[in-house]
Amino acid sequence: MQKIDVVKIADFGYSTVCGKKDSKKTYCGTLDYMSPEIVKGEKYNKQVDMWAFGVLAYEILQGVTPFYERSRKGTLQKIEKGQFNFTKDISDDAKNFVSCLLNVSSVNRQSIKQQIKHQWINQKNMAYQQKIVYDIDLKVINILMNKED
Repeated sequence: MQKIDVVKIADFGYSTVCGKKDSKKTYCGTLDYMSPEIVKGEKYNKQVDMWAFGVLAYEILQGVTPFYERSRKGTLQKIEKGQFNFTKDISDDAKNFVSCLLNVSSVNRQSIKQQIKHQWINQKNMAYQQKIVYDIDLKVINILMNKED
């Protein structure tokens, strides 16, 4: 963390730029963050990043990854089914935010444009009455929204 409420995410060792119509089929990534389409060996697109973002959001809220199991096989099965639960202390808006990202159907999984407009992100009275500071590199947003320079 850089300063209060600013988080930097790093370690993009297996990253690649995927255009609107690009698809990949490489089986790679950190198990807990793999999307169902990667786990199943199907073609995938940039929506796998939204899945990984959902896993990260869940982990920040709950302190654990959503699909953790003791065995690799168990984790893979939970990912394929999109099987996860929240504790009671998580707000309905936060649950919805994460659930929209962890949709097993990549077609129905929400995009970054949709999630930026989500009620949970835009609430005026968030926990601890603090404003969220977005320190996201404009270039990253342009890439995610497929805007060319």
